[in-house]
Amino acid sequence: MPLDGVVTEGTSAVNQAPVTGESLPVDKGVGDTLFAGTINDTGALEMRVTATAGHTTLARIIHAVEQAQGSRAPTQQFVDQFAAIYTPAVFALAVAVAVLMPWLMGVAWTQALYKALVLLVIACPCALVIATPVTVVSGLAAAARRGILVKGGVYLETAHQLKAIALDKTGTITAGRPRLVATEVLAQQGAAPTAQAQVLRWAADLAAHSDNPYRAPSPWAWPNRPVCHRTPRSRRRRASQHCQGAG
Repeated sequence: MPLDGVVTEGTSAVNQAPVTGESLPVDKGVGDTLFAGTINDTGALEMRVTATAGHTTLARIIHAVEQAQGSRAPTQQFVDQFAAIYTPAVFALAVAVAVLMPWLMGVAWTQALYKALVLLVIACPCALVIATPVTVVSGLAAAARRGILVKGGVYLETAHQLKAIALDKTGTITAGRPRLVATEVLAQQGAAPTAQAQVLRWAADLAAHSDNPYRAPSPWAWPNRPVCHRTPRSRRRRASQHCQGAG
């Protein structure tokens, strides 16, 4: 989707993972909202644009990241205030060493200048001033690469005070890729094993022609249930909903 909008015609399954992190496609129909940067999967949609390129949901996310990198953490503010006083003081002390030592202590000018330069190199606050913002920006960038948007350095610094964190499970702390791990046939008591195998065979046949994200990708992916693939005589599929067939 190039821009934010609203569906005016059609139905489809839309992959919203780039924006919302949802691992499974979301069914969209008339009146539903579409986000810029999402991907249309199965059907065709007509949409009415509701936001220009600079005001889409994706653009606001990008702006939030840029704003977070530009905000100053409390430690950075303290270092800046400290450097505003410390740097002139060190420079004034170095000038005093270079000028006053020859007059008051009889030291040669060259030696006094050398000592002043040594003082500047040792006492220069460059590393102190640069270390904090570089650390904050690096932390924000590393979090963004992993899909975590931190609104600023202040939140990054206070993260160690967190006692509990609530996360959306799907696609956040999980891989978000469904995988079939077990099958069960709810048959009547005493039903023949061949009948249960037939039910599994029908399900596998339909799954092979379904676009549902929870389906097994092929009949051979069904765990411990080898089935013989057979194409149904007739089938009807509704996008992202269900699949019907007749043997």
